[in-house]
Amino acid sequence: MKILFVCSARVWGGNEKWTSMAISRLRKKNEVFLCYKDQNLSDKFGTNFCKFKAPFKSYTDIITFYKIFSFVKKHKIDIIVSTKKKEYFICGVVAKLIGIKNVLRLGSVRKLDKPVWHNIVYDKLNHGMIVNAHRIKQNLLKYNFMHSEKIKVIYNGILQDKAAAAVKRNKKDDMFIITSSGRLTKPKGFHILIKAVSELCEDTRKKVKVQIMGDGPYRAALEKLAEENNISQNVEFTGFVSDPQKIISAGDLFVLLSFNEGLSNSLLEAMINGIPVLTTDAGGVREFIQHKKNGFITQSMKPFDIAGELKNIIENRKESANIGENGRKTVAKLFSMDKMETEIENFLKKVINA
Repeated sequence: MKILFVCSARVWGGNEKWTSMAISRLRKKNEVFLCYKDQNLSDKFGTNFCKFKAPFKSYTDIITFYKIFSFVKKHKIDIIVSTKKKEYFICGVVAKLIGIKNVLRLGSVRKLDKPVWHNIVYDKLNHGMIVNAHRIKQNLLKYNFMHSEKIKVIYNGILQDKAAAAVKRNKKDDMFIITSSGRLTKPKGFHILIKAVSELCEDTRKKVKVQIMGDGPYRAALEKLAEENNISQNVEFTGFVSDPQKIISAGDLFVLLSFNEGLSNSLLEAMINGIPVLTTDAGGVREFIQHKKNGFITQSMKPFDIAGELKNIIENRKESANIGENGRKTVAKLFSMDKMETEIENFLKKVINA
């Protein structure tokens, strides 16, 4: 197959990580290409394969349309995999005009509340859709223009060999390290984590260190929030980290309090390292986490309630560690890179031959 991946992101996140993983695996047996927007992200998708840049200024950006159209024609692309909203439309039109297939990749629960527009983008211009959680598929099927046979649930793969090489810290001190990562935006819930830590009693709080990995437009507000709650000394903002597993594996607990999520790579990276996780009931979490069996799922987004859950986890480290080990076994079983590669490749072939 000749596959063109399109990713118009300006910053690195879970969607971009999925794209880079898919490219690295599929290029072993197929000709893989990439259209991107930001030069700073280009090498993160991999090197030594054909890439080109487009501006992606709008849904009707003529320059972007012309560049993709010309590239697809010249290289005789079989299928396009688009990963962002603007791309869904532009690539769908290109595919329709040339007579090839366009597959969408969707990594979170999304409202499709513009019936005419979404019918065009998600049905008329779309030949298949890859989602990473059954909950996302179920949500999509609430809309009468969506078709079950078009939507394929493929769990994210996780690099287990990399986890095995992760360095565990020498726990000579009594500090409890909480890690979290993601794009620093309000829907990721980092502000709730900061407020929850501030709600801990002083004796517990002074033993807690929070490391937040990632960058984004909400960073300054989060730093100010930590300062206002007198816990700046407890919270470290690391910025973007190229290899978050090194920090995650040295922690005692990974926390992800997203309001909306598909299937978080960061969550899987923590679990494959045997680190217990505390997360919200968002996206596909309940498809692989059972509360207090192989992870912790909070039913509340109130900082005071989260603080109570943190306190219980901190005070019961041995039990939490056992839960973390159960989480590692779960992820090792369900989230194989080989399985992800095979399922993506087979689905793309099926779409092409349909």
